[in-house]
Amino acid sequence: NDVTVTSGTGVGYTFKYDHCFCPSLNSTGQEELYQVLVQPLMDHLFDGYNACLLAYGQTGSGKTYSLMGDSGDPQKEGIIPRFCRDLFGRSGIGPGTEVSLCYYEVYQEKIQDLLNETRTSLRVREHPRLGPQVVGLTSVTVTDLVDIQNWVLVGNKHRSMAATAMNNKSSRSHVIVTVTLTKTQTELVAGESHVFSRRSQITLVDLAGSERMDNSPSSSSQHRHKVSHTSQHRHKVSHTSQHKHKVSHTSQHRHKVSHTSQHRHKEGVSINCSLLTLGKVISALAEKKRFVPYRESVLTWLLRVSSLCPSVLAAQGEFLVSQCSC
Repeated sequence: NDVTVTSGTGVGYTFKYDHCFCPSLNSTGQEELYQVLVQPLMDHLFDGYNACLLAYGQTGSGKTYSLMGDSGDPQKEGIIPRFCRDLFGRSGIGPGTEVSLCYYEVYQEKIQDLLNETRTSLRVREHPRLGPQVVGLTSVTVTDLVDIQNWVLVGNKHRSMAATAMNNKSSRSHVIVTVTLTKTQTELVAGESHVFSRRSQITLVDLAGSERMDNSPSSSSQHRHKVSHTSQHRHKVSHTSQHKHKVSHTSQHRHKVSHTSQHRHKEGVSINCSLLTLGKVISALAEKKRFVPYRESVLTWLLRVSSLCPSVLAAQGEFLVSQCSC
C-alpha cells in the first residue's frame, strides 16, 4: 500500500502504510481502529513482549480522540478505555499476575507525573537491566477495570492543554501511558523451588500535535483586532485624564497577549524538535544504524525501552485533508 503526497512546490513524496482508516466512507469506527492497531499489541504483551503505539499527526487531526474518545458513548470509546476493558477481560489476568499503571507527560523536555498533583519535574536514569526509568514516577497497582479507569481519569485532568490558532484544545505535551504486566510463578529446578517473574509492558503515546510555527500564535485574530482598535482609540483620548487608566489597562493586556504568544511559540519549538528527533530515531532503527540518537530528546530516551528486544512497535498517523497539512 502506497500513498503519494504532493507538496506546495509540486514535489511528490511516496510513503508505505499497512492500513487506511477513512472516516469519510463511514466504515471506520473506534472499534475497528482498536482491533487492527491494538489487539495484536495486547496479544504480544501477554506473550512477554514490550509493545508501543505512537499516535502522530498535525494538531487538531484527532489523535487524542482516537486514544481517549467520548466517554459518554460506548461506541465512541477510544483506544485506552477499550484497552483497559480488554486487559481485565483476559483470562491471563489472575493469581500471580500484577498490573501497574504509569501516566505522565513530557512538556518542554521536562517530565511531569500526571498521577501526582505535585507538579515537580522528574529525572530519567538509565537502569542497567530495565533501560531508561523515571525516578520518583508514580506507579499504581490496579486490580480491576474500575480501578484503572479511575486512575486514567485522574491523569486526564492534569494534562497540559491550550488553545492555538489551529486547535482550541491542543495537547502541548507528549502524553505517555504505560501498563506493566508482571507474571510470577514458582517452578521446580533440580528438585528445588525457584520463583521466576516475567515483565512486559505496553506504552501508549499521544504525541503533541505538529504545527507550523506561522500558524501557532496563541491569540486569536479577534484579540489582535481589539488591541489594534484600542491603539487607534488611544490617540483620541490622549488629552483626557479620565481615560488614562483605560489606555494603561489596554497596554497591560497587549503585553499579556504578547507574552502568551511567545510562550506558545516556545512550546511549538520544543514539540517540533522532539518530533524531529523521533523521526531520526525511527529512521536509524529502520536502517539498522549502529548509532541511534535516543538521548537527543527526553521523549526518545524514554521510548528506548519500547525498542529493547523483544518488542513490537505500531504507529498511528492522523491526517487533515487540507493544503496547510502538507
